[in-house]
Amino acid sequence: MNKLFKGIVLFFWLAILFVFFKYQLYSNGIDKITGFLQAYPRYSTLLFLMIASFRIFTLVPCTVFIIIAGILFNPVEAFILVTIANLLSEVLLFFFVKATIGMGYQEKIINKYPKVYNLIQRNNVKILALGVSSPVVPSDIV
Repeated sequence: MNKLFKGIVLFFWLAILFVFFKYQLYSNGIDKITGFLQAYPRYSTLLFLMIASFRIFTLVPCTVFIIIAGILFNPVEAFILVTIANLLSEVLLFFFVKATIGMGYQEKIINKYPKVYNLIQRNNVKILALGVSSPVVPSDIV
């Protein structure tokens, strides 16, 4: 059962990546996503939440969806939608990692690279601040 579940999760992730690359959302993606959401104004809120929540699997920075929300929705609505989408994205990432890799990966990395781990422990606030402040790097990785 565990292998079947991991296979389904992996297939789901590959399907998201396939759509991302097939429609070339990495190139001028803001205009494409905005155009898609404007084509379905009745469902744009729900579609935005779905697309922005799955952004983590394609490593698209949150900044892209902040811009899209700012274009399509009023400021309060945009803030709420981006906040909900980020929360959903992080929850999905947590369950994806827990279901596929497991939580033991952290111990393996610590044991394999103790010097790097100690360096990160000493400078964790600086590393986090630099990683999160970059609009290009997905802060979920940091």
